[in-house]
Amino acid sequence: MQNRKTEVCSRLFNWLYCLTSVACAVLGPRVLHAHQAPDRALDAVRIEGTRPQIDGVLDDSVWQQAPIFTGFVQREPEEGQPASEKTTVQVAYDDEALYVGIMAYDSAPEQIVSRLVRRDQWTEADWLQVSLDTHHDHQTGYAFAVYAGGSIYDAVIKDYGWDNDTWNGVWESAHVIGNEGWSVEFAIPFHNLRFSSGGDWGINVARYISRKKEQAFWVMVPRKESGSVSRFAHLEGLADIESRRTLKLLPYSVGRSTVADTRELFGNAGADLRYGLSSNVSLNATINPDFGQVEADPAELNLSVFETFQDERRPFFVEDGEAFETPIDLFYSRRIGRQPGYHALPDGYDALNESESTTILGAAKLTGKTASKTTFGLLTALTAKEYARVETTMVREVSGEKYQERSDFLVEPRTHFLVGRVKQDLFAGNSHVGLLGTAVQRDRARDAYTGGVDWTLKWRDNGYTFWGQFAGSRATVDDQRRSGLGNMAVLSKNSGWLRGELWWEAYSRHFEIDDFGFQWRSDF
Repeated sequence: MQNRKTEVCSRLFNWLYCLTSVACAVLGPRVLHAHQAPDRALDAVRIEGTRPQIDGVLDDSVWQQAPIFTGFVQREPEEGQPASEKTTVQVAYDDEALYVGIMAYDSAPEQIVSRLVRRDQWTEADWLQVSLDTHHDHQTGYAFAVYAGGSIYDAVIKDYGWDNDTWNGVWESAHVIGNEGWSVEFAIPFHNLRFSSGGDWGINVARYISRKKEQAFWVMVPRKESGSVSRFAHLEGLADIESRRTLKLLPYSVGRSTVADTRELFGNAGADLRYGLSSNVSLNATINPDFGQVEADPAELNLSVFETFQDERRPFFVEDGEAFETPIDLFYSRRIGRQPGYHALPDGYDALNESESTTILGAAKLTGKTASKTTFGLLTALTAKEYARVETTMVREVSGEKYQERSDFLVEPRTHFLVGRVKQDLFAGNSHVGLLGTAVQRDRARDAYTGGVDWTLKWRDNGYTFWGQFAGSRATVDDQRRSGLGNMAVLSKNSGWLRGELWWEAYSRHFEIDDFGFQWRSDF
């Protein structure tokens, strides 16, 4: 068995070495120019007096002073053509927030499509969006959008991949529809963002005209090319801004009284804490959290033998959650507080009541990004023991009479979770190499550990990408230690008329990450 493991390791490492060598040979020095410098820039002006009143009307004194930028370009339907309607953008800031004013002129304002939807929901209507690359790392950022009906959308965005719209920031907006079109004012507090002190940010602005199905950008990326955040323009003029060391403490308490044959009292209490250590480092903690206000998962009928992947919606885990993401899902935060079920009920026992989630006694998270473009994260959590009230049929020895016996059965042991992450940006910023490790320790039950190295390399103006991960796992199964290896590597062409991917995945038989990660299939 040991020789077989050694052979698997050797083959995986040899394959990875060969593929990396080929990629590096193709890259050559071009990888140093992975970020295509934008030829446009927006200037932000500092507000010396009163901040603008966020009412959607661009008549404040700051908007009379701030430079006006225009010149939007269509991406849809006529790529590369000037936008059919004029749009102007202005940016200002003070010690507290960034302010953006957008005027969307319209030759037929009565035809502006205005619909009201829930936050972060898509609808076919006119909208305006501001996107910010606050670390100026060309990898991740924030998007803030306002519909003509007043609904808002915000998300953490990536240069590649889906936006994370489960992130809900605290910011203000207001809009007005008038005779010349419609206008929007944004007020985005700095304490709500993670950003590197000093230097420029990245920015882009987009507009959608529903009746024309027209999408226009201030910096337009052609459809045949790839990337988004890495193509942002520069936001210049920001100086002496800091995210203050804000401390937020949100305690809660809840009580319930049930009157039936007997009176039962129930009470619970906890608190959430968030402390901004600096503009790019934050500490979050929670004690006995209550996620009752979190939107429920969408209903889904799963008739397969595979587990359904559910997006994270709990605010504590959503914030800065992208720092822990890797190609192989070694960290899946929904494991913390999952529905109890580690120990299965014995045959003949029926559960009278079962909890929908495991109690989280406490959790803490430290995340940030240094001036040298090193992203780091550390998360720890402790969950309580969970018991189910069970019932079984027993038989008296003498009389043979059957009776029902009830007892408490341990279905989930007390568990400690730990995950650590370090990621270093390379070259122009939109390439990186990272490490991630996880540990799960249970009381008198199975422990599990995983670790891996991941990478992303981009070159030729993001036209080519080589990304992947090499990971290992170690867990106790049936009183035996099992170790496994897994590898994923993808070489892709992302631009031009011909696009494609070369995809490789290889997993050893005992590669097991489901204790803290997500794997659609195990025990290969």
